[in-house]
Amino acid sequence: MAKSKLTISDVAKLAGVSKTTISHFLNDKFEFMSESTQEHIRKVIIESGYQPSKIAQSLKSQNSFIIGVIVSDIESPFVAGLIKSVERALEGTNYLIMTASTDNSLDKEIQAIEAMRAQQVDGLIIHTSNNENNYVRELAKSNLPIVLADRSIKNGQFDIVYVDNVQPIQNVLDHLHEEGYEDIYFFTEDPEFVSTRANRAEAFNEAIKAHDTDNKVRIIKSDDFDMIKAEIVEIMERYVREGKKPAIVCEGGLVLFVVAKCMRELGLSLPAEIALSGYDDWGVFSQLGWADMLVDGITTVTPSVYELGQRVTDLLLTRIANPMSDHESVIIEAPLIIRNSTELRSYNLKQAQKKND
Repeated sequence: MAKSKLTISDVAKLAGVSKTTISHFLNDKFEFMSESTQEHIRKVIIESGYQPSKIAQSLKSQNSFIIGVIVSDIESPFVAGLIKSVERALEGTNYLIMTASTDNSLDKEIQAIEAMRAQQVDGLIIHTSNNENNYVRELAKSNLPIVLADRSIKNGQFDIVYVDNVQPIQNVLDHLHEEGYEDIYFFTEDPEFVSTRANRAEAFNEAIKAHDTDNKVRIIKSDDFDMIKAEIVEIMERYVREGKKPAIVCEGGLVLFVVAKCMRELGLSLPAEIALSGYDDWGVFSQLGWADMLVDGITTVTPSVYELGQRVTDLLLTRIANPMSDHESVIIEAPLIIRNSTELRSYNLKQAQKKND
């Protein structure tokens, strides 16, 4: 019998079970099915080459088996890691993903959501470009399951999984103060519409109050190298005037990478002249060990983007299965990995040993 003509009835006959049992197997309904029966059906399906019709399954279950994943910038290693982890989390399920990148545009984000709704996706994972997205806020009141990935939307009821934005900042500042850095700055891109940037900047301001009353948050553009270098030069000039050892904490991986590049081009010595640290050690960059390679290692706050993607996917599948369940917020921890760029005490000790040798 040709594989293309194989039907669910044919598979049932080959397996010696009813069509209902095969249907239950294909839809992951194993409540009244023994493991041996599951294994037997699985073997029959593999050996026969039967491929269930996704269209038929969709019509019967009223599901498309498509998950929409909308992200702010697919070129970001953090976002790329998020998408990859969602794909991994869906392995072994009937679901596929449909992805759209919005280039940090609210209009494009709304257009992408509308396009995916037209495709009748079963749910959305959104890494939003704008925390004032009224369209998504209203859409959340419908029956469409939505889970936010890392970035929140104001005044809405959502499931969300996000990286801890508070404790890691405190951990970084505690470490820097212990190492002897007194003049600490926070570099971020515009935080107005991005919750992670705003929350981390707020956490920095709260944590720094006990040590410094000046405004040390610097809003920069990651593609404006002259602007970033000017900020760093100003910080170093203050160090020369006041003698307080400076440090920079960055809100995200792209900012951290760019600031590290600017420091290198300015010929600054880390950690002797200035310290550098920040979020993130993400995705494939983490696997390649980028933070270990630059300037003998950069101290980073290191959340697991793969855990983020797994938890986001789990929440969405739960929401699809149980649309009336309570909304959940899941925090992903972000441990501090200390490397050379902030280890001033160790540096000073090595210098002292060299003088004594």
